[in-house]
Amino acid sequence: MLYAAPLVLVYVAALILAIAFWGDYPQTCAKVLAASLILLLTTLIQPVLQQQMIQSMRGAGGTAVSIGQSMSILALVANFFRAIGFGLLTWSAFAGRAPASSSQGFSVLQPPPPPRIPGS
Repeated sequence: MLYAAPLVLVYVAALILAIAFWGDYPQTCAKVLAASLILLLTTLIQPVLQQQMIQSMRGAGGTAVSIGQSMSILALVANFFRAIGFGLLTWSAFAGRAPASSSQGFSVLQPPPPPRIPGS
């Protein structure tokens, strides 16, 4: 489980930040909180389930093929939850944003009036 420590730290930091900024950005923080919880729980639960499945299948006489198929199904389900989590994070990053104003960049100077020709 040590291999997942960097991800766990990032997910916990996201949880803490979502709670800390809840008063200023409640909708965004709710999405980040939900996404972080989904990603954190998936990261923590998947290896535990893998270990339990391997032990129970070996005890029941499962073959390497059946254990491999079970691990593939578990990985598919875990990746489905990860996709939901990353989708929520993406949604929270872009949803509810005000459109950019048209006054971006440098201000454009108006051209000077044409020179006056005397006598015309």
